[in-house]
Amino acid sequence: MPIKRLFWTNIRVELLDNIYEFHNCLRYGKLELFSKVEIETTSQCNRRCRYCPNSVFNRGNNLMKINVFYKIIRELKDIHYSGHIYPHFYGEPLLDKRLPHLVSYTKKNLPRSWIRIYTNGDFLTNQLFSTLIRAGVNEFYITGHSGYLPEHIKKLINTKQGKQVIRFFTIDQSKVPLFNRGGLVKPNKQILMKKCNLASNHLQIDFQGNIILCCNDYLSSIKFGNVAKEKIVDIWRKDEFRGIREETKNGIFRLDICKHCTLRIQS
Repeated sequence: MPIKRLFWTNIRVELLDNIYEFHNCLRYGKLELFSKVEIETTSQCNRRCRYCPNSVFNRGNNLMKINVFYKIIRELKDIHYSGHIYPHFYGEPLLDKRLPHLVSYTKKNLPRSWIRIYTNGDFLTNQLFSTLIRAGVNEFYITGHSGYLPEHIKKLINTKQGKQVIRFFTIDQSKVPLFNRGGLVKPNKQILMKKCNLASNHLQIDFQGNIILCCNDYLSSIKFGNVAKEKIVDIWRKDEFRGIREETKNGIFRLDICKHCTLRIQS
């Protein structure tokens, strides 16, 4: 993606986040609601990229139970959620054959939500692309882990619809800073952070229904509750969870995973 386009894309995302936070404040008061929900429908991935924990660990080929997914969407509907939905964690979402149905169910119940598919694009055929668009996908973020634009993705991007909804990125480890995923991997160039708002903006749910710390908690090492047994809002309001969110936003990293992730390891 050209630098100029990437700059304005980031500005747009930040602006939308600010608007959403203001909207949440008006609607929910002090709830301090998340603006992005990441749901791991599958843990399976076909790639083993060196900068991803999938190259080191094996979490198996697991699917989220469909009833758990339905419960998540129903509870988001109950609070009139209108933020982002990402059916993604460390698996490749296109390997989940249920994805068109899951997207359709989400859009039907959360018509104002913004559904983004993060994918390596390896399995994105013309037919699947059209099916997912009809189901309700708003945009695709495709990462070129091989460092080039695959021909089948290039053809999709060059279509009228593709130009509107596809964002393609390549990973150049010598230039692009990446998370070390809680210290599990060592990318060539690592993100350095003094403060972190990932836990505050993102609600991360793994395939088992656990609400975990953030997208960098690959092993689900920090769990705050399970959506199959508790309500999302009740988990979000737990004192421990709220405390950690507040601390990390202010650059206070008590958890070992946070210290490793931000490269602030204390002796």
